[in-house]
Amino acid sequence: MTKQVRSIILGAVIIIAAVIIAIIINKAGMFGGEKKYAAVYLSTGEIYFGEFSNFMRPKLSNIFLIQQTQDGLAVQKFTNSVWKPKEPMYLNDEQIVFWSRIESDSPIVQAIEGKIQPSAAAPETTQPAAKK
Repeated sequence: MTKQVRSIILGAVIIIAAVIIAIIINKAGMFGGEKKYAAVYLSTGEIYFGEFSNFMRPKLSNIFLIQQTQDGLAVQKFTNSVWKPKEPMYLNDEQIVFWSRIESDSPIVQAIEGKIQPSAAAPETTQPAAKK
């Protein structure tokens, strides 16, 4: 085997090892780590909450959104939407205005994990008084 072939094989092995390590780090939850929730704000004005991954391609899983109801605001599971979407949601990187991790004790995470009622996760809104 020539020196050039050995260098190519060694380079390929290093690249494969780096990809495997990156995948393991990205999936840190499989080692008992805490789930990392994020808020993702899109250029369309929509805000989604869930487990965010930006490895190779932005992706959200275990997705929730805030819906306006007659009683105020409520947290709704994305898959319960009328059109019955499936998870995960792959995002267009160019449409993401920003994303931010959410603390595990935030009301939205508490609602996602079922520790509080979903409708209690968002502050109540006041409805304008009806005009007479």
